Amino acid sequence: MAKSKLTLKELRATAQRTAARGEGLVTRARKEAKVLLSDARRMRQDVQRRAERTVRDMERSAERMLGQFEARAAKITEPVLGKSFASRREMRQLVRRLDELEKTVGRLLASRSAAA
Repeated sequence: MAKSKLTLKELRATAQRTAARGEGLVTRARKEAKVLLSDARRMRQDVQRRAERTVRDMERSAERMLGQFEARAAKITEPVLGKSFASRREMRQLVRRLDELEKTVGRLLASRSAAA
């Protein structure tokens, strides 16, 4: 079995190559991490913009639907609300007139029964 002996010079060269490769890998990893971080920020901004646009679109849609609902409700209730209802004053006048009519009818009935 043959043993390979590395000289100190070869050992240093190997260590230097390994260190250089390690530094290269670290540099590459940092660059990739920066790119990933940048992509993540860009993606977050894009998602935020889309969410804000979606919210605005939904609000506009809700406003439009509410407007349509109000217009339909107004159209449906217009005939009912368009009818004139008696005011309180008119109701008091009608009650007074009804009271007078009842008294008049009562007097007429009393005079007829007395005459009969």
